[in-house]
Amino acid sequence: MLFSILYYIAVCAAIGFTGEIVNVPSSINELYHHKSKSIPNGNNYQSRIKLDLYKLNDKFNKIDFSSKSATLDRNYKFKFNDLLPGEYELIINSYDFVIEPYQYKINITDDESIVAFKHEFGITNETSIQSIINSPLLFQFTDFKQFYEKSSNSVYDMLLNSPFGFIFRNRVYTMIFTVCLGIMITPYILQWVNPEFAEQLKEIQVQEAHSRLGEKVVQPDAESIPIRNPQNKLKKRRS
Repeated sequence: MLFSILYYIAVCAAIGFTGEIVNVPSSINELYHHKSKSIPNGNNYQSRIKLDLYKLNDKFNKIDFSSKSATLDRNYKFKFNDLLPGEYELIINSYDFVIEPYQYKINITDDESIVAFKHEFGITNETSIQSIINSPLLFQFTDFKQFYEKSSNSVYDMLLNSPFGFIFRNRVYTMIFTVCLGIMITPYILQWVNPEFAEQLKEIQVQEAHSRLGEKVVQPDAESIPIRNPQNKLKKRRS
């Protein structure tokens, strides 16, 4: 009896699986390196990757929300030990990397068979089934998570960061600004390209302005202006 109990404990302790994150770049060019910033433990990306394994049960009142965690070594490898037969949910979360898939469903049977399915967005992908008894469960590195504002020092970035940046962030405002700017600089361009047409356009604008204001330019005649004789005023005063 004692031998059976010890054997069962040994078998349960032996059930487990390994995993690995692949395609992680060996050298990572972080933006804070160029900004001369110092971040504590900045290059220890393994410590900022969290692996949680949740045990799933059939009945809701028996669900255990506590998780079993694993740590990554320097080669981005991990291992879960001492697992009982059942269904598990493995979730990976990284502060620095985009990792796919981020969620697996793990099934451990009584005969120590361990299979994994992709289980993203609550949907189990049956075609992604793989046995992880003798081979590691693989996660793919796909991209970096960028939390720092990065400027390329281009003219476009200078415009966006200027006081008029709100104009160029909105497509409608940009179109209105472009049309108004074109109307303003067109007469100056025409003076260099076609001076005659520029003069005609200027005359048309002047005539249009006069017609709108209802102004009439009248040249006064010299005969129509009465001339007052100061000598007549003196005679009237003496009398």
